[in-house]
Amino acid sequence: MRTLPGGLLEEGKGVIAYSVGIAWAAQEELEYIATDPDKEHSFFVEEFDNLHKFVPKIIHNICQEFNSQPRN
Repeated sequence: MRTLPGGLLEEGKGVIAYSVGIAWAAQEELEYIATDPDKEHSFFVEEFDNLHKFVPKIIHNICQEFNSQPRN
């Protein structure tokens, strides 16, 4: 089980964490924060102006993951 500092996220609890880094963000840290698979949940852009490029991918992932969750 992987937890973030302070117990902000505990895997296996149905929480999916995305990480977005801008400019000097460390890729290793982004992947540590993101839920596995890291490459699907972590994103990096050189500057804020390029952030819009990942919005469709993030929205698509969130919708897919939501629809795959079991219903009560």
